Amino acid sequence: MPDPRTPFRTWRGYPAILRDTILSRIGCTLGCLPIVALPLYSACFYWSALERGLRPGPVVGLVLSGLLFLLFASLLCFRHPRPRFLPYFERGLGDTDTFLGGEALARNCRRLDEAAAAHGRVPLTAFVGGREGPFRAAGEGLEAVRQLAGLVASHPGVVDDPRAVLEELGLIEDALSKAHGRGVGFCLHVRCEDYVVPAEIAALKGSYF
Repeated sequence: MPDPRTPFRTWRGYPAILRDTILSRIGCTLGCLPIVALPLYSACFYWSALERGLRPGPVVGLVLSGLLFLLFASLLCFRHPRPRFLPYFERGLGDTDTFLGGEALARNCRRLDEAAAAHGRVPLTAFVGGREGPFRAAGEGLEAVRQLAGLVASHPGVVDDPRAVLEELGLIEDALSKAHGRGVGFCLHVRCEDYVVPAEIAALKGSYF
């Protein structure tokens, strides 16, 4: 989760968490390769010695081919991470519909920040926080989201998919309107996963829902 005390970082227009997630997954994949290398090497060694006599060349070739195949298969098993902007509330609201959205906003975050700065608007990334906030008044976020939606509506060229961006801003606006009416603070989280495991739910101080 981004540290709210530091400036929001981007990578190729996306939140920088995308780069961190990709590198982490590649590191985990490479770290698992030695686990499968030993049994694969042992099997090749045994087959070569039993059937054709010990020939290091075929053994090494089979091992390398197997490792490359496993590396490729492991990378394919990981879905390409898709960062998303999600509102995170001090306490649960129970009737929001934002958890599976936010991808278009994250994909265009740098463009949106630049457009907001050029037109004197509050950028969306100003509300990014961590598990413990800092939480902001929902009314502040509501005003910023409405201004940003108006900006995208009047200047659709600032994003790659104005319809998707406006739809996601509308969902966040609806959720923040409910939070504002109930006096619930919020911040924005950047996530690459579209699920929440029970252990994470137990550790969260607030709620996505």
